[in-house]
Amino acid sequence: MRSAAEVVGALLDTVADDLQTQGEWDEVAGLLAASPAGGSSAGRQRILAHAHAHGDLAKVTRRHQR
Repeated sequence: MRSAAEVVGALLDTVADDLQTQGEWDEVAGLLAASPAGGSSAGRQRILAHAHAHGDLAKVTRRHQR
């Protein structure tokens, strides 16, 4: 089984010419590159729920500043 990154990379390769023609390559490539850096949305929700339960939202905010 291929990883999600491999599948997304293959899809990006398939549409790269069209994205470049439409001037959208930089935006899409940038969004995809940034996506894994922040983790999944489910992971971020778990962190926020834990922080809320323990009264430490400031710690979560500092952790996710880039």
